[in-house]
Amino acid sequence: MAVIGHWVASFLLCYLVPQASVTLLCKMAMMSDFTCGFLLLAKVEGVAVFPWYLSTPPPAANATIQYWKESGQWLPGVDETASQGFLGFAALFPMYLDIPYSHSVLGMAIIGLLVAIIAWLRYGIGFAYAMAIFLAAISHPVLDMFFHDAYVLAGNRAVSRVTVNFWQIYYMEPVAFLLECCLAYGGYRLWWSTRKARGSDEVAKKIAYYKRSWGKHQPAGFRLENWGNFHIAMV
Repeated sequence: MAVIGHWVASFLLCYLVPQASVTLLCKMAMMSDFTCGFLLLAKVEGVAVFPWYLSTPPPAANATIQYWKESGQWLPGVDETASQGFLGFAALFPMYLDIPYSHSVLGMAIIGLLVAIIAWLRYGIGFAYAMAIFLAAISHPVLDMFFHDAYVLAGNRAVSRVTVNFWQIYYMEPVAFLLECCLAYGGYRLWWSTRKARGSDEVAKKIAYYKRSWGKHQPAGFRLENWGNFHIAMV
């Protein structure tokens, strides 16, 4: 799964835990990709690519495959060499991913737990809110298991790899994009159904506050009380 589809978990959790911040949970749902970016730069995780416009795999891809075979991270019958038809993610461009930390349930569980503890200590959030943070973090690798390689445990990519390989299907880009949009929009509409307009008393207080703020130092023609029934309320 790419980006917006992951937000379905955040919206669902915010629907179940209304006091949770949808912004925070959306960020937690994408924490897996944020972490992956840092680990790729640090060369803790890696990618081996074989673009369609090349007749043979790049030397770096061959070197990565050889390293996986020597270190027990190659999956016979699942991974394929170039001579067998190096498929990778056929819906995008052929690649292999070595992301067993950022896209593992265990890795995201640790990060989610740390963020939940910090939020509890700093802001005094309740148990339900803390669980929403934790579940939003681990939702990313769980949903990714349908699309591409993801893992239960962190570390060796060959040990707890789980995938349905939806991205292995050719010409699946439009379907995948439509599916993600539907998931995100459906989750958003579910969450939005719990939102309520602020009470009239609070709105009235805001109007009075801004009328006083603008009226003190503005010329008579610009004072809100001279604008008839037209009011600006920033709520």
